[in-house]
Amino acid sequence: MIRFYPVDVTLVDVSEDKSYARFAIQPLARGYSITLGNALRRVLLSSIEGSALTYIEITAREEKNSGKEIQILHEFTTIPNVLESVTELILNLRSLPIRVETPGPKLLRLVVKGYKEVKGKDISAPRDVKIVDPNHYLFTVERDTSVSVEMGCMRGRGYIPAESHWPGDLREDWRELESFPPGVIPVDSDFQSVKKVVFFSEPVRVGRSADYEKLFLDVWTDKTISAEDAVKEALIILLDYHLIPVRDALARGVFLAPAGAESSHVRLLEQEISSLKFSTRTHNVLIKNHLHTIGELISLSPAEFAHLPGMGRKTLKEVQSRLKQLNLSLRSDKEKE
Repeated sequence: MIRFYPVDVTLVDVSEDKSYARFAIQPLARGYSITLGNALRRVLLSSIEGSALTYIEITAREEKNSGKEIQILHEFTTIPNVLESVTELILNLRSLPIRVETPGPKLLRLVVKGYKEVKGKDISAPRDVKIVDPNHYLFTVERDTSVSVEMGCMRGRGYIPAESHWPGDLREDWRELESFPPGVIPVDSDFQSVKKVVFFSEPVRVGRSADYEKLFLDVWTDKTISAEDAVKEALIILLDYHLIPVRDALARGVFLAPAGAESSHVRLLEQEISSLKFSTRTHNVLIKNHLHTIGELISLSPAEFAHLPGMGRKTLKEVQSRLKQLNLSLRSDKEKE
């Protein structure tokens, strides 16, 4: 017979910079170390909030060439008197660990002149953005050339490819733009701050029984978040956003309707968004954000909807207009409560 005991969590080991930690969780009934370890690992590697660059704009000026300014239009080129190609420069910038403390897009600037090894500490950042590794190498500029780099950054989750970025998400003054201005290079944004998670278990005895397990969980981060805080956030995501809501729904008696008893309202919510005949741009943006049905649309509040990648003011108005025709609307904060 399986008996469940209160679980103890021990911090077995932690690195000096707190980017690595090992946790021990025991006692767990047989098989539960794999269940719990796998769930935590999946959340840690996919859903922990982090910070990343979103776009880069580069200009250069050669002092010998009458001070002519050169704007870099794409990544498949070179910058005069810079040792790295634009592709290498972008890769070095993307790998720079940064931490954005507050919501919303932020602006970073970098201006260098003459011979210089440019590092993270040379970036000018607002107070709510921290360059975690100031000695991170970026590129080298030779003499008689000045280079100016403007970068956007923000908080997010997961991975967003460059082609999924939309101007209005990255800067407030780009809300009405349909495409990026010339010279602005959108980049892939990897918001994942947890880089590696390993778990394993070993047998442990409880009383006379040896049918219990101890789970060891090893977590490595990019130093923008401590391993301990990452595990805490993973547990919040599992409990507060998934397990507890399901438990509470069942406690209130909320069950799925039996087959054949679906109402016309339920069938309406299950319709594909194509039935609303959105414009091509709006339809593509919704699909990229994994919004395929009317029910998925109305599950979001206007504020949540506006912060999705690619969503601008025009898109929001179009969605609200189409839903109004069906006597539907986006979820309000009151409904959320």
